[in-house]
Amino acid sequence: MQNAKMTLGLVLSTKPSIGGGHVYESVLEEVIRTTSATASFEIVVIRKQDGGYRLESPGPKFPIKKRFTLKVPGKAFRDNEGSLSAVVKDLSLDLIYFASPVQALAERLDIPYIATVWDLGFLELSHFPEFTGDYGRKMFDVLGRALPRAFRVVVESEATRTRLGELFGLDQSRVAVIGLPLPDLNAEPNPSLNIPEPYFVYPAKFWPHKNHQTLFDAFRQVLATDPSVCLVLTGIDADQTDAVRKRLIAHEIEHATRVFGRLERTDLLAVIAKAKGLLMPTLLGPTNYPPLEAMGLGVPVLMSDVHKFDFDLPQSARLVPALEAKQWAREIVAILTNPPPRSTFTPPSVAHSRLKEIFLDFARDRKLWKD
Repeated sequence: MQNAKMTLGLVLSTKPSIGGGHVYESVLEEVIRTTSATASFEIVVIRKQDGGYRLESPGPKFPIKKRFTLKVPGKAFRDNEGSLSAVVKDLSLDLIYFASPVQALAERLDIPYIATVWDLGFLELSHFPEFTGDYGRKMFDVLGRALPRAFRVVVESEATRTRLGELFGLDQSRVAVIGLPLPDLNAEPNPSLNIPEPYFVYPAKFWPHKNHQTLFDAFRQVLATDPSVCLVLTGIDADQTDAVRKRLIAHEIEHATRVFGRLERTDLLAVIAKAKGLLMPTLLGPTNYPPLEAMGLGVPVLMSDVHKFDFDLPQSARLVPALEAKQWAREIVAILTNPPPRSTFTPPSVAHSRLKEIFLDFARDRKLWKD
């Protein structure tokens, strides 16, 4: 008997300004398109766009493109009356995959779903202003309600998997580690950026948990050893520029810095590729995309010791105590005076195989009641 075709709804919710989250969703979409075919899934993409969601279904089963707004707690359903449950029921979805930890997960879904957890900053860094207030409370409420009932919970590392078990009491067999699937590393230099060399780069929004303060303390010490080096900051929002400049002036390093907003991806990769090193002092881990991208481009990496990747780091990547400015300064100077050999490093990829297992597990059970 031929297996019946199933339909997977893939919910994509990030914007390019989200940075690593957007990279994750973009790469994950391609991985899912490849692996879901193994379990005879047809994919319907539900993509957040212009304040709502757009239904994208290139397959013959759903030859439509329709815009609608999904209901989330406390918000009205603008274009269609009903909840997310009603929408997916109308689409006859067999399984829905939330590629990001979104509020729509808080609904009582009458359909099996896969949930995603990127990190646990809303709990482990809950005292930081960016994780307090509505955001932190909503994330805790949403995940606390959604994770125990998920068919699978997808995470990027064994460290996150372990913490989810400790904090939410999740059955570890239902938590799947797929790593951070890597995108293509196409770097296209942009001369208009006019960055003096040598330089180090830190791509991050100016949020307290990103720990710019420690980096500024360290870089002032570095300049005492090598006044020619430059610090490049990217991802700084326009409304953060004045605050950043005040901090740079206070640390007496403004003359040795270049501050950019969110760069196009190819520009950012080109900036990383020519850097003496990538710096990642963030307090939020256990994984982040920029260190992986730098490793893939053969660029030395200094990252905070909150990072716990599921592979052995190359010699060009080092962990540094997150809040120890003197140690950061020493490590930066070491790269300047004795640069490590540059060789590209590609971490092992497990996303395809792990997602294939998830889809096959679901297909095995679904055939017991699929018409």
